[in-house]
Amino acid sequence: GWARPPPPPFPPGGGEPYLCEDAQTSDGCAGRVSVTLTAPGPLGLGFGFGDAADPENVDASAVGDGRPVRVSVTEVRRGSQAEAHPRLVVGLVLTRVAGVSIGGMSLAEADEVLGRAVGGARPLALGFEQRPLDLTRLRLAPSGETADAGAQPAARRASE
Repeated sequence: GWARPPPPPFPPGGGEPYLCEDAQTSDGCAGRVSVTLTAPGPLGLGFGFGDAADPENVDASAVGDGRPVRVSVTEVRRGSQAEAHPRLVVGLVLTRVAGVSIGGMSLAEADEVLGRAVGGARPLALGFEQRPLDLTRLRLAPSGETADAGAQPAARRASE
C-alpha cells in the first residue's frame, strides 16, 4: 500500500515553522509554537511530567515507571529568556528539544534530554503544542448566562 511520507523536520532551518496539514496562522502552524533560545544558562521554564495516556495523572511514582510521559510548561520565569517569547505560556506541551522528538519517552528519558538541553549549546530550538481542548470537561452556560461564575446574567427583554 501507499506509505505516507515522513513529516518535514521541525523546524526546518533551525527556527522557521514548518507547513502544517491543517489550518495555518500568520506565524506558522495553528496550535504549534517553536522558539529558539540563544542565551547560555537557565531556560527560564519550569516543566511538569504527566502520564501521556492520562495527563491528569501527575503522580511521580506512577509516571516514573517507564510509561510515556507528557511534558508540560508549568512556569515561565519573570526576567528570563523564555519570557521574551510571548507565545511561551503555561500549559504548552513540549514536543521537541534540539530537533529530538520527546513523544513516547519515559520520565527518565525526557528528563535526561531536558537536562542536556539546559546545560547544552545554544541556540536551542524547542517545539511545543497547545494542549488539546478536553471537551469532556466543557460546561455550557444556560441560555442568557455567561460561563463566568461571577458574571451577571445577560439582560432580558422586558417583553419576555
